[in-house]
Amino acid sequence: MSAIVLNNNTRYVAQFRVSRNGQSLAHLGIMPGSRGFVPTTITYAVVGTTVIDGNVYASAPIAVMGARGFLAEVVEDAKQGTYEFTVSEVPGPNPDEMMFEKTWIGPVTFDVMKDGITLHTVVVPDSFTQQTLSVADTYAVEAVINGITTDTTYVTDPNAIVTATADNQPGAYTLVVS
Repeated sequence: MSAIVLNNNTRYVAQFRVSRNGQSLAHLGIMPGSRGFVPTTITYAVVGTTVIDGNVYASAPIAVMGARGFLAEVVEDAKQGTYEFTVSEVPGPNPDEMMFEKTWIGPVTFDVMKDGITLHTVVVPDSFTQQTLSVADTYAVEAVINGITTDTTYVTDPNAIVTATADNQPGAYTLVVS
């Protein structure tokens, strides 16, 4: 599991605020000389939908963390004479992207959800054409220390270590990333 580590190397309680892509993740008060952790691993659910002969079909949800690839297909069950719409997980081409592809002739809509809420919708209109969605995250970290708010520090590493320290100027504080 990934987590941003927050260290407080000041003489005062540091009230850290952490957000990802503008969405608040945590507001933690950390005592002097202590540390806290903000989990950054997100589990998404991906569901594909399409229309076959006027009927809407949806795949079973696939739980994933981070960058992955997804392939939507209509698979024939020759013994039963039926067809099944499926979405399977396949290797993704890039570590910061979800990739969506289909073999079915009709458009396929992929919904990327968290906690049952759709965050992104990707439509793949053409077979064997890949559509991508960036899952690269930017984390914003700031702290209020002894009534002073630090500058916001931005990190892309979901395992970053951010340390609050006293600045060279009296009463000033800074966040250092390592």
